[in-house]
Amino acid sequence: MPLDILEKALEPIRNNLESYTFSKLIRACREAIGMKRIKASELAGMPMDGIQHMENGLFVRMIKDSYIEGISNLFGLPFSEVKNKVKEQVEKIEKRRKVKVNCEKHEEEDEIQFLLEREK
Repeated sequence: MPLDILEKALEPIRNNLESYTFSKLIRACREAIGMKRIKASELAGMPMDGIQHMENGLFVRMIKDSYIEGISNLFGLPFSEVKNKVKEQVEKIEKRRKVKVNCEKHEEEDEIQFLLEREK
């Protein structure tokens, strides 16, 4: 596919970066240019399943800068904006995880309290 066609396909996404999470951004870019996940991972310099995991939000810590740079270069996106999107998504995932851990802790405490009361 000629470069100008690829640029035109990515232009609407680049002009509307604020409306995307990191995962949705890379999926939208990849799909806009008709690229397979494996090829995108390869061109971005990451493991074969790297793009798939990122698109599905299957990461819980900050992604390596080299991968963010690879994605940014591949889709012509500003590195700093992509890195900020990764950071925002990681923070949301971490927050949800903490809430889940707190809920589980309270459920466990409630169960213990229930068992103690039952033994009385």
